[in-house]
Amino acid sequence: MNKLLALLLVSCAMQLPLFAQGTISFTINYPAFPGGSFGSAELLGSSFTAQTTPWNFAPDYGRIVEMAEDGSTTPMFQFSSLLAGTYPPSPVFPGSGGTFYYYFETWNLTPPQTENLLAGHWYMEIAFGSSTLLGQINQVPEPTAAALFVLGATIIIDCCRRRLLRCEAHR
Repeated sequence: MNKLLALLLVSCAMQLPLFAQGTISFTINYPAFPGGSFGSAELLGSSFTAQTTPWNFAPDYGRIVEMAEDGSTTPMFQFSSLLAGTYPPSPVFPGSGGTFYYYFETWNLTPPQTENLLAGHWYMEIAFGSSTLLGQINQVPEPTAAALFVLGATIIIDCCRRRLLRCEAHR
């Protein structure tokens, strides 16, 4: 038991520097398009990079907002430029091809901004005339964090199982 606990503590200690220096990935999911992520973001230290593709029509604006408990939003960052690209027509889809638009930008965050981003309070807001899309910026779970969770759960289950066996043996 003590060996397993020591292994868990060492594993956690090894992950702290990796988490502090590594890149944290995010997806941007718009509820209007279930199952579809039309954007992504990364946090490396205090540098936050976000990108989203608002499809084949140019939006009026795009920005990162923070949502409060009451549902109100506060603008955090405005995208400064809308980029455009083209894609060729596909023989499989008649009428395909054309121009697509996207936002891509990097900002430096303060520690409180980083905390709110990691807490899931940040959204991507894209406006098209009178319509607005709001997509939550969700952190992608890191495989090592999942592995640590499984290891911890395994240790707890094993401890409970051993305690039960000892209780039954004393009866």
